[in-house]
Amino acid sequence: MERYSNGNKYEGKIPGVRLSRIKSLKSLNLGDCDFTGTIPSNFGKMKNLTSLVLQGNSLNGTVTEALSKIKTLEVLDLDDNELTFLPRILGNITSLKTFSVNNNKIQGTLHTEFGRLTNLEGFFISGNEFGYMIPSELGQLTKLRDGFDVSNNQLMGSIPPELGALTELRQFRITGNRIAGTIPDSLKALSRLRVFRVDENDLVGEVPESVCLNIDINEATAYADCNEVACPCCTHCCTGGSCQCVINSADPLRCAGTRL
Repeated sequence: MERYSNGNKYEGKIPGVRLSRIKSLKSLNLGDCDFTGTIPSNFGKMKNLTSLVLQGNSLNGTVTEALSKIKTLEVLDLDDNELTFLPRILGNITSLKTFSVNNNKIQGTLHTEFGRLTNLEGFFISGNEFGYMIPSELGQLTKLRDGFDVSNNQLMGSIPPELGALTELRQFRITGNRIAGTIPDSLKALSRLRVFRVDENDLVGEVPESVCLNIDINEATAYADCNEVACPCCTHCCTGGSCQCVINSADPLRCAGTRL
């Protein structure tokens, strides 16, 4: 069986035992329902699963460690729930290409073990309560293309220079944290950027000229707190969470935030 999905408003606990009996299941989409409780540990028995989408429910608690047993899993989408913790062992799901837990209540540190997810093309953890630092090990995710988004958390420390190794990256977002220090020149290697957001942090200095050379304002958007971070290539400057378009362009769509 290729897919088990629904567009209905099912509610209650996810029937993990029943679903885990479908041994040939490859794609499970239970998004936008009214499921509550925790993610069933029985899911670890679905050895052929490549995609698990549970976004838009009211799931809570710790993401089950049993998911680490699914060696075929490529997509894990847990956005828009009430999850509170990610176990380190999820770093063992090295088949993952998309890891998305946006808009939950996840606390704790960003585990260094996530640097093992070297097949990832998208890493999305915005809108949570992650603290401490961005681990330098995330610079090992060199296949990241679709996005690196750690925005709107409680991250501190500095931007690891190792993130300059993410050369295929199109979107770099660290907005809305407490990240300090300067922007490392190593980010000049991110030559494919279409979105560059470092606003609402405690950064100082300037966006290095070598980084600005990769940001064509006709094709990309760049945001910074321009009073604290000089940014000649920024399309938008931000103060107190409010951002204003600063480019000179006859194209009104460039200032409408259409490429955020």
